[in-house]
Amino acid sequence: MDYSYNRKNRQRFFLIYVIELLTAFQKLYSLILVLTKKNLVMEREEIKSLLEVINQQVNSAILGGMDEQYEELENLGYIKINRESVQWSSSITPEGMNFLHNYESF
Repeated sequence: MDYSYNRKNRQRFFLIYVIELLTAFQKLYSLILVLTKKNLVMEREEIKSLLEVINQQVNSAILGGMDEQYEELENLGYIKINRESVQWSSSITPEGMNFLHNYESF
C-alpha cells in the first residue's frame, strides 16, 4: 500500500476544508460588518438627538426610564451626570459638543 499517496490525499482534503471554512468565515464577517454599520447609524442618530436635547438646557433633567441611555452617554464621555441632587441632571461635555459639531463627518 502506498502510504505517501494517502497522506497527500488527506493533506489535500484538509487544505480544501480549511479554505472552505475560511470562505465561510469571510462571508460571515462581511455580513456582520453590514449589520454593524446599520446599527451604528441608528445609534449615532439616537446619540445626536439626545445630545441636542441636553445641549439646549443648562442642566438637563434625566427623563424617567432613560437612565441607561444617559449612563451610556456618560460612559462615552459625552455628558456628565450630576448625581448629587434628588433629580439627577446632566450636562454636555466638550467631547459631546465635538460629537455634535462633527456629526456629519463621522
